[in-house]
Amino acid sequence: MQVLLDSVPDSIRPRVSRDAPEQLRMMIARAMVPMGPEDLFTALAYLASNEEGALKETALKSLADIPNAVIQGVIEETRKSDLLDFAIHEYVKEESIVTSIILNTFASDECIEWAARQVSSTLVELIATNQERITRHPSLVEAIYYNPESPMAVVSRVFETAVRAGLELNHIPGYREIYLSIFGTSPTVKPGEIPIEENIEETVTTELLDENDYVNALRDVVTAEESGEGEEEEEETQRENLYAKIGRMNVPQRVRMALVGSATARAILIKDSKQVVCMAVLSNPQLSEKEIAKFSKNKAIPEVIIHSICRNREWTKSPQIQLSLITHPKTPPASINRWIRSMGYKILKDLSKSREVSGYVSRLAKNVLAQKERKK
Repeated sequence: MQVLLDSVPDSIRPRVSRDAPEQLRMMIARAMVPMGPEDLFTALAYLASNEEGALKETALKSLADIPNAVIQGVIEETRKSDLLDFAIHEYVKEESIVTSIILNTFASDECIEWAARQVSSTLVELIATNQERITRHPSLVEAIYYNPESPMAVVSRVFETAVRAGLELNHIPGYREIYLSIFGTSPTVKPGEIPIEENIEETVTTELLDENDYVNALRDVVTAEESGEGEEEEEETQRENLYAKIGRMNVPQRVRMALVGSATARAILIKDSKQVVCMAVLSNPQLSEKEIAKFSKNKAIPEVIIHSICRNREWTKSPQIQLSLITHPKTPPASINRWIRSMGYKILKDLSKSREVSGYVSRLAKNVLAQKERKK
């Protein structure tokens, strides 16, 4: 984030602007020009966020040499939102500094939203206490929900606050599923949406995961998603461990895992017996077309998932997915009828003779094939 030149004190501004001699600017970047802590921090932040090359690197090094206690004092006193934006990105791992930024009322809502997606559970709880900011900036609700460090109790409290305040939350991926998992009833269904079964109660046969174990599991799957695939044997072990942990999660926890978790978590939860959980997988922002293609081939996938895939025009642009759905026993006839006409001669011939598809599909393939042959 860039610190504006207007945020630099009048007495220093001429010495850091691009009109100033390069040698003088470098001296300031090296912290060799005497000035107070706030002036020095602001000058260095300006150079670090507006310049490139040696000048930027030198300013960043000088910032790193300033004790955290000094920076914290500057953050607590400043009224400059751009300086706070710079600081949150530069010191996001420094809990004491981030705490001061969160508590500073001059921090922009966007600054706190960015922090809410990154910080630890303790800091998320601190952000969540500011109901006025959450009400003013609804995107904080999504940021807190999708941060794997956020405790479920905090997530539920923030969501309940937002709903009771009448905030518009439909933009959040998986909003319906989140709402149902927390309140036990669905929000109003929009035209064209598939209603979700509302029975989320279930008999608990095992001890549920405690809050710390759940957050650790969520953090692990998010980290796995970001780092990519590991060794195959190691992956299988991780999958088995995750499967066991998911078996000890309640419905709201599984919904959140479905929306935030990795491809491994999605592959497990897409088969969940609760509609609200398996439907949440389809709203995961990381869900790929490759995964949809796998789901479309899997005969164990719930019918509601297959119907949802069929209704998604973006996913069903793929001929591979169309063919998988045509051969899937849970695909609605209307969808099959629409796609089978675009299939090639060889595919139609194979479908007409296949014993792996329903009689309806094989007969339809024969009819379409006959129509195409008559047009030759």
